[in-house]
Amino acid sequence: QPPGCCWCCIVAVLSLPSVAFALVAAIPSNNTLQFSAWWVKFFHYQAALVIVLVDMFITPLAVAMFSDATGMRRSMLSMAARLFTMWLAAVLSTLYLTTHCMNGWAQLWNVCDENTEDYKLFNISLGGNPILEPKADLCSAKESWWSDSACPRAVVNTMAPLLVSKMVTRAFLQPLITLLRWQMSYPEGGQLYMLRGLICTSRSLEPGQQASLLVTWAEVALLWGAFVLVAAISPCGSWSQHVDVQS
Repeated sequence: QPPGCCWCCIVAVLSLPSVAFALVAAIPSNNTLQFSAWWVKFFHYQAALVIVLVDMFITPLAVAMFSDATGMRRSMLSMAARLFTMWLAAVLSTLYLTTHCMNGWAQLWNVCDENTEDYKLFNISLGGNPILEPKADLCSAKESWWSDSACPRAVVNTMAPLLVSKMVTRAFLQPLITLLRWQMSYPEGGQLYMLRGLICTSRSLEPGQQASLLVTWAEVALLWGAFVLVAAISPCGSWSQHVDVQS
């Protein structure tokens, strides 16, 4: 349906910070996008902050405007948006980009661009016999990558810092910003407004918003909780093995 397709496009735009984090975590410095070092550092270290701010300010506004225009339920729109912006977009991007999965980052590597000097440098042959051909040997995904245990480990290795940073940032930032918004608001017609009525601050405790946020957290806990347990058990196992060796 047209409204659903339109909302998917909006969610894709809102998910750009998550995609950018996965992108800068995978691409090398000599990439065809020519990202500056400042942007790479910004998205690598500040992506969690940007994602949380988008989720707190831009996503609710987009949900409210789209719901008023189309009549779709706000709770469903909010859950769909948070599903992608909070973790799914980053996971799918990591699956495509990481070396141990689909190796998509290589398509942004100068060595895989036939028009660059790096490609000619890595294109090695001896006596007319090719020794190294970048397109075939370096730039394509290996067969049956989905059955390789290194792929999910690479996804967890990329996603774990982002998820933890988002949780910590939200835990400290959301209560502070919510209190500041309420402090700066004024009552009018049984609602709280700020910026001369442009922003309604009474909807932050709306049941639909709270339910969608709780569902998103439950999804994250169900999908990633097991990896947290494994990460906690692994050091204990290594420590006990170290003690056995010492004894």
